[in-house]
Amino acid sequence: LQKDKEEAAAAAVMQKEKEETAVATAAALQKEKEAAAAALVASMQNQEEEAAVAAVAVLQKDKEEAAAAAVMQKEKEETAVATAAALQKEKEAAAAALVASMQNQEEEAAVAAVAVLQKDKEE
Repeated sequence: LQKDKEEAAAAAVMQKEKEETAVATAAALQKEKEAAAAALVASMQNQEEEAAVAAVAVLQKDKEEAAAAAVMQKEKEETAVATAAALQKEKEAAAAALVASMQNQEEEAAVAAVAVLQKDKEE
């Protein structure tokens, strides 16, 4: 009986140690699970932050390209205005040259007419 009692006590101690080991193992697994979950959350947050940074960079690039396009459009408009002004000046210069040419022809015709009248008078 004493031997059975001692074996039963030893078995109880072993059972208790098994339970404590199981509890400790479960606690360790729980900690690992929590650490893995925390790492996953951190990774997801990091990916979200990286995606946000990338989106901001894309938006910034789009904004800069739009600004550059606006500058180019303004330059095109300024060039068109300058070209129109230059053409207007050329047109005015051509009109002035035509008027001068016509006045010159009128003067030459008047001189010729005076010469003819002078010749007629002399004859």
